[in-house]
Amino acid sequence: SGLQDAYLSCVRVRNLITNAAVSPSPTLSKTVTIPPAGTPTPSTTTPVPTGTISVTPTATVQISATATPVATTTTAPAHAGPTVTGTVSGSTIALSWNAITDADFLGYKVVVSKNNANPKYPDDGYMYYITDRNHNYATLDTLTTYSGGDIGGKLKAGQTYYISITALYSDSKVTGNTITMTMPAVATTSPTPTATATTATPHTVPTVAGSVSGSTIALTWNAITDADFQGYKVVVSKNNANPKYPDDGYMYYITDRNHNYATLDTTTTYNGGDIGGKLQPGQAYYISITAIYPDSKVAGNAITMTMPSVATTTTTVATTTTTAPPHTVPSVSAQVSGTSVVVNWQKITDSDFLGYKVVISKNKDNPVYPTDGYMFWITSRDTTSATITESDGYNGGDIGGTLQPGTSYAFSVTALYEPYTPVAGNAVRLTFPATTTPVTTTTSTTPSGFSSSPGLSSEGTSGTTTVLAEAGVPAVM
Repeated sequence: SGLQDAYLSCVRVRNLITNAAVSPSPTLSKTVTIPPAGTPTPSTTTPVPTGTISVTPTATVQISATATPVATTTTAPAHAGPTVTGTVSGSTIALSWNAITDADFLGYKVVVSKNNANPKYPDDGYMYYITDRNHNYATLDTLTTYSGGDIGGKLKAGQTYYISITALYSDSKVTGNTITMTMPAVATTSPTPTATATTATPHTVPTVAGSVSGSTIALTWNAITDADFQGYKVVVSKNNANPKYPDDGYMYYITDRNHNYATLDTTTTYNGGDIGGKLQPGQAYYISITAIYPDSKVAGNAITMTMPSVATTTTTVATTTTTAPPHTVPSVSAQVSGTSVVVNWQKITDSDFLGYKVVISKNKDNPVYPTDGYMFWITSRDTTSATITESDGYNGGDIGGTLQPGTSYAFSVTALYEPYTPVAGNAVRLTFPATTTPVTTTTSTTPSGFSSSPGLSSEGTSGTTTVLAEAGVPAVM
């Protein structure tokens, strides 16, 4: 009927208003036929009077959607994890990995474990700590003492190990992949191809010389320029007139080809061989240098020298004497940072600078090198800070291995100048932390006879010189 049509029209209009935005409000109308009262429903062909039903919305329905901008989160770039590979090289394992290029890179820790399939630093200790980002290789042998973890001293021939590299950054430690390798018992020879063989160029042989310097022996040798040079091993023996590595152990492992000198003293522990610990005053020794290459180890000449027991004074020719300028004294500060101690000092710019020795003592308030041993030997003048952890091994002195939480120690830095002249800085005494502790700045004490340089910043920079802590014996002397 007409009324039904009108009703349905109203419903449709209501639905349109509900589901659509209407602005401004229009007047909606529909014209329908309205039969007069009492009039029978007309047929479809009978005209009927017409009327108008107007439907006017009384409210405006407006549907709008406002896009909510999605906040952009800037995620710090993930640090790169080292990817390590290894090969057997004679009686050693040669490791290599990708060089880390991140700006806040601090160093690599070479980590080994017998039982942990995913070893990482600091949980599983370390064998070497390398701060040169381009020094992306290391050699595992059975002579180097491991720091911490489950190794129990030195690697064993025939034992299978899990090996990984942990990269240290200013805000985190990132461990790379793990490889599994067995420490070789004997030298392994690569098969020789049947094709025409090309004879390799003979490697350069080191030529060593030595002289007595105070209570030490100063060694020098020719710098190796071969492209495949890997490092020098400083070798000493009591009984073998021609000592060589690895048969007779080593005192230092030096990877900088231009660092062609070393000092033998009575405070540094010897690795392997027949020395039995440290060199002894008055004892005669055979001394040599072995150059390390990827395919061979080449021992140089041997010299015989007696370890001096007292300082030897060099006779000065009676001519006009030129007084050497005084050397710069390190200005040292130290602070507790979490479970470690951070030692800082100023950059030494003297032209005859050789390196820094980080020195610690439990009983002495002003420790110096070489009397009180050392923790790190750093040859980059730009490296002006060192972080000391509970797992770092100490060389000589009164430490007895590693630092103990809750024990008070004096921290200092000795600068070495040519020809191996030590100049000790002030010392700072701190209690080595046991748990995470807020950073606490301490007041340093200047030892008698030295003065701190005013106006020098204690803020350190990350260096690029390799510092290998080999169970307390750094790679670079």
